[in-house]
Amino acid sequence: ATDEEGFTARVHPGCSQPQAGCSSRCVARYDAAMAEGSVWYAVPCGNLVSALRELVALHGVGASPLLPHLLQPKNLSTSIDSNPPVPHECASHAFNFHLHSSFNPPQLRAVLCAAGHTARVQERGAFRGRPEATGSAGGGAAATGRAGTPGVFTLIQGPPGTGKTHTICGMLNVLHMIHFQRHYHSQLRKEVPDVMSSRGEEQRNYLQGEHQRPRLLVCAPSNAAVDELLGRVMRDGFKDGMGRTYYPDLVRVGSGQEAVTGQASSVLAQTRAQQYLHMNRDQWRTAYQQAGSVADAVDSRVHAVKKALAGLGMGDEAAREPLLGELTHLLEEREKAEGEMDRLLTIREVVAPSQGAARGHESAEQKHRRRRVQQKLEMSFARQAQIVFTTLGSSTKRAFARE
Repeated sequence: ATDEEGFTARVHPGCSQPQAGCSSRCVARYDAAMAEGSVWYAVPCGNLVSALRELVALHGVGASPLLPHLLQPKNLSTSIDSNPPVPHECASHAFNFHLHSSFNPPQLRAVLCAAGHTARVQERGAFRGRPEATGSAGGGAAATGRAGTPGVFTLIQGPPGTGKTHTICGMLNVLHMIHFQRHYHSQLRKEVPDVMSSRGEEQRNYLQGEHQRPRLLVCAPSNAAVDELLGRVMRDGFKDGMGRTYYPDLVRVGSGQEAVTGQASSVLAQTRAQQYLHMNRDQWRTAYQQAGSVADAVDSRVHAVKKALAGLGMGDEAAREPLLGELTHLLEEREKAEGEMDRLLTIREVVAPSQGAARGHESAEQKHRRRRVQQKLEMSFARQAQIVFTTLGSSTKRAFARE
C-alpha cells in the first residue's frame, strides 16, 4: 500500500502457522525474505482502485441530498419550466442577446434552468435554510435533499450532434457569472461596506451572506471528453454582463502528461508545477521579488480606489460603478499575487543552486521531499483556479477530499 509517507509492505506468509511445524527450508526462506537488505520481486495480481472508489462512494452516500431519490426515483420531480426565471446576474440586455443568438430554444432552456437552479440553491437554501422543491428543465430533473440541504441539478440528454457540449459550455458560463459575481459582491461589502449599503441592494437578502470563493468542478468519464470541454472554454472563453469575452482561470488535473491532449497540457497542474521545480536560486529570487512588488502595487492602488469611493456623493453613480469594477479586479489580482508568493515559498527548500544542477545524486529523502512539494504545488493551482477540469477517476484523489 502507498501513503503520503512512502511505501508500506505488509507480509502475510502463505502457511497458516509460520515457523510452527514448518520445514527448516521453509523457515530459512522466510527469514531470508524478512532480512534487512533482501531483494524482493513483486508481481501485480490485481488493482483495488475501483473497489476503493466504490467503498468511498458507499461510505459518503448518506450525506448526499440525492440519496432519497436514488432509493426512490419515482418521487423525483421532473417538471419542465417552460419560462425559467433569469437570475439577476444574467439579466443584462447584452448577455441575453448572447444567449439567444448562440443557443437554440431547447439549449437555451437548459442553460437558463441551470442558472435558475444554482441561484435558487443560494437564495433559498444557503441563507434561509429551506429545501429546494422546484422542477428542472431542458430534459432535466431536480431533487430536494433533507431540510436545509438543497439538491437541485440539471440533467440534459440528446443524441450525438445536438449540441450537448456547446450547451454545457453555456451552463458553465452562467454558473461562473452567478457564483463569482456574488463572491465579488461579498468581497466589496467587506472592503467598502458604506458604499455597498448605499446602492439599494439590501432587499436581495441572498447578497447579504458571505460567499466564499467558489470553484466549479467539471468531470467526464474519459480524458478526451474532459479535454474537449476544456479546449472549447480556452478557445471561446465566456461572456460577461456587457457581452465582452473573458477567460476564467482554469486548471487541468490528471494522472499525467501522456493522458492529456491538445491545449489542455498548457494548463495541466503537473506541467505548471514542474516549471516551478525547474527554477534555480537566482530565478526564484527574481520571481519572489516581482510577486512582492505586484502585491505592494495592488495594495497601494486598492487604498487609492477606496479613498476615491469614500469621497463620492450619493448621486455619483456614474463614477462609482467603474471604481467598484476596478476594485473587484484589484482584489482578484491581489489574491493571485499572494498565491504566487505562497507557491514560491513552498519550493524554496528544493530550489537548485544553479541552472541545470544535477539531481541524479539526490537521496531518497530529497526525492521524497520534492514529490511532496510537487503535490502541494499542484493542489495550489487547483485551489486558485476558478474551474477545475478532471476525469471522474482523478476526482477521487484524497487531495480533493482535503480541499
